[in-house]
Formats: sequence, C-alpha cells, structure tokens
Amino acid sequence: MDYGAISLRMITKYYGKTYSTVTMCKRSYISHEGVSLLGISEAPER
Repeated sequence: MDYGAISLRMITKYYGKTYSTVTMCKRSYISHEGVSLLGISEAPER
C-alpha cells in the first residue's frame, strides 16, 4: 500500500527535499486499498 508514497519520497529526496514516509502517505491520501493516481500526482504539489 505504501509503494506510491515511498516512490514519491525517493523522487523528492533526489531533488533535495526529505520527507518521512508517513508524511508522504498523508499527502497522497493513502487508504487500506492503496492510493490513486490523483493522490500521487497531487501530493508533490502540497
């Protein structure tokens, strides 16, 4: 379930920003069913 948030975390770390996995999960609205593409695309904007 956390793969989307972990991927975003790795991408943001590459660009010099460090966030926890919990923060990325909250920003991408992850539920027990996973995350949507909309949640993943909106997370970096927040």
